[in-house]
Amino acid sequence: MKLSMWMLAHWLKRYSPEVQIVNGGMVLKKLRIVSGNQKSDNREVDKTALLIQSSVGFQSENTDKEEILLSNCGDSLRLLGYPQEVIVNEISSAFAYYNDWEERLRLAAGSAEPEQNIIDECTSLFGPIFLIDMEMRKIAMSAQYGAGTVSPVWDELLAKGVSSFHVMEKLRNTWFFNNYTSLHKCSVTEIENVEEVMPYNKCIIISQVNDMGEVIGQMLISSKDAFEMAKLQLATVIYEVLSTIRPRRPSTSNKEVVSNFFSSMLYSSEQKKEYQSFIYSVNCWSPKEEYCVVVFKKTAAQILVNAKTTLSMISDLLEHCIITHEKEYITACINVTRNSRYQQQIQQICTKRWYVYGMSFVFEGMESVYEMKKQAMLALAGNRSLFSEVAFDSLIHSIEDQNFVIACIHPALRKLKNYDQENHTQLLPTLKVFLQCERSWVRTAEELELHRNTIISRMSKISELLCLDFDDADEREYLLYSFRILASRNE
Repeated sequence: MKLSMWMLAHWLKRYSPEVQIVNGGMVLKKLRIVSGNQKSDNREVDKTALLIQSSVGFQSENTDKEEILLSNCGDSLRLLGYPQEVIVNEISSAFAYYNDWEERLRLAAGSAEPEQNIIDECTSLFGPIFLIDMEMRKIAMSAQYGAGTVSPVWDELLAKGVSSFHVMEKLRNTWFFNNYTSLHKCSVTEIENVEEVMPYNKCIIISQVNDMGEVIGQMLISSKDAFEMAKLQLATVIYEVLSTIRPRRPSTSNKEVVSNFFSSMLYSSEQKKEYQSFIYSVNCWSPKEEYCVVVFKKTAAQILVNAKTTLSMISDLLEHCIITHEKEYITACINVTRNSRYQQQIQQICTKRWYVYGMSFVFEGMESVYEMKKQAMLALAGNRSLFSEVAFDSLIHSIEDQNFVIACIHPALRKLKNYDQENHTQLLPTLKVFLQCERSWVRTAEELELHRNTIISRMSKISELLCLDFDDADEREYLLYSFRILASRNE
């Protein structure tokens, strides 16, 4: 193993060396003693050699103490008052120690439990270390740190083998959270403003990769203090050794991480854009695509069926979706842009009446999944499968929740508004006046100061775009009430 001037400075710290390091690369393989008056020919300099010079007063004329100068390619360490023999022995010990440490790491990489054994070999050099896979499950962690000594994250990995999403949520604005799936050879970060969550808030992040170069795990080496350059260089050795582990575990699909993020979005109206971005990225989805939420509720017959079996069955039948499970409910977010057969698939799931379900409106993007889940639950509460069947009543009884009220307006209005913006038409205001004029072509034309044929043409286009039943009094009332809500918000 090649050492560096930073590593030697750390090893010789108790001798208080005067440090002047510019390069500091891990290039040192041997040491060479040079007499005090000898000068090296730059053309013959061995860049892998550490030069050791000893003299009395060769740096300071007014001292009679022995001085040792360690140098390599412009970098130097100066020690005052120590015999050369002592320093040479220390440097030899450093070479022996680090070479032995690297050899132990490489032997650990070929053992039955390589990740755990690698971490165990690092106990004397680093603080708490854990390695998790891309589903936030523990692979290995330092054995000498018990519960309550490091952080809540550490405690949950220790007790459950997986980091609770509620703990990870507290870290969601941190650099680590936003770069969790990225490749890190030895990235250094500080998790700021969350000391109550992670007192060891200085971290080195090292990725474990498979043969395809995919990230399959992240190792966090934690410290309460800033890392010295020597520790960062030692971490690069760990990265290299981790990449040699055979056989490789298969790369995970991130489904559990996505499910955790989705679950958090369902229980808070606060928009978590970083969660959405992660889900879009992992699933190759887009915020411009359309989504709906379906909540399946267990029936008496289903209570006897294993939950894991049911989840597997739903995952197999329902395409392009995210699924999370809590008690008697299974909640799915479906990308309906990608899955045109989702309604048939839902019916197939419920064929044996193992589940009843409630379905939300279809929305563009995932920003409203909290409201979408609420819609699906209200459909279930009303013994209906579609929220559209109870939407008008929900609108009337949910005035106190303004965000939910907006989410409950007739979906036809959103579609017409988007169509008007994209095509520079006036279909939405035409529909509003048409309904206010009790579906009279003549009165609508007079109100808008347009020809009757223009109104007929516009309404024909609206009918082409939307499936609306203007003979249904409830539908007309629902549309007009939705227009009043938009008007109250100047939309």
